[in-house]
Order: sequence, then structure tokens, then C-alpha cells
Amino acid sequence: IAVHVDQLDPRLRVPRCDKPLTTFLPPGSRALNATTVGVHCPGNSPWTLYVPAHVTAYTHVVVAVRSLAPGHRVTAGDIAVRRRDTAGLPMGYVSDPEQVLGQRIRRPLAMGAAVDTGALASPTVVRRGQQVTIIARSGALEVRMLGQALMDGAKGEQIRVRNLASDEVVSGAVSAPGTVDVQL
Repeated sequence: IAVHVDQLDPRLRVPRCDKPLTTFLPPGSRALNATTVGVHCPGNSPWTLYVPAHVTAYTHVVVAVRSLAPGHRVTAGDIAVRRRDTAGLPMGYVSDPEQVLGQRIRRPLAMGAAVDTGALASPTVVRRGQQVTIIARSGALEVRMLGQALMDGAKGEQIRVRNLASDEVVSGAVSAPGTVDVQL
């Protein structure tokens, strides 16, 4: 975190504080970017000043090292980890490169842009019409049966599958390639 405090008006005169100063964020102030910090003297001659400041917080994030087009599958050569100011980052920015590798790009990413979860599409691991293993769970009980996927799905997505033994259609979460978990 870096804090830059603007210069105080040189005409300002306050008595020397005989106790340690305390600082606070006034109500409605933000902790990042342009803000105001309250400085209070709790001593025998108390006073309070409001000081303009600029606060930046830096973190390491995954960025695109070249422009990436929609549909592109991310490889290690497409990304790098760089230090960036969090104020300029998109919501859901990614800091772990492992979360990005193998994912497909959903919308264009410019070179140097921070990668966020909204720009990524998990790879499809179950295809419509594919034979899958349905795993139905209830507590410690687990039943496996064959099914047919009725829609495409990425890991973690809810899809509908047809139980090939009963012809019943159920919904479940894709847990691995060719596997759908159903809660009973």
C-alpha cells in the first residue's frame, strides 16, 4: 500500500500535540484512491484536521502478454503475473495463473490487460449426446448409472442428463469429463 498525502496549507497553525496523533477515515470516505484522512490530537489542546490523500494498493495479478481473441485457449505463454494498482483492476481479477490455464477467452483481452473471471469460459468437458456416468449421492450412499448428456457443460455447471436405465431426466453438476453428480 502506498499513501501520498497532499501538502497542507503553509498558513495553517495548530498547537503542538502533547499525545500521539490518531488517524481515522471520516464517514463516507473511501479507503482507496482520492480520499480524506482525519488526523486528531487527543491532548490538552485537542484539534482535528482533514487531510487530502491518495491511497493505492498494489497486488500481483494475471495479465495477458499479448492480445487474446474470444475462443482462444489460454496457455502459459499467453499470461504473466504483474504488480498492479487494485483501483484500476476489473472486478473478479485473477491472481493465480493456475485458474486461467486451459480456460477459453470469452471476450477480447488486450495486451497487458488484467485477466478477470468474466473474460474466461471454462472448457466444455461434457458434450450434448455424450454418454456420461451419473453419480447420485445421498449422504454416504452413492449410486452410479449410465446417462446421456442433454446439453454441453463445463466443470461445475448444471446440466440436464437422461438416465439410460429409467429414461428419467435429471439435473446435475459436471464434476469431471464424462461425469455428472446428482444430489438426491
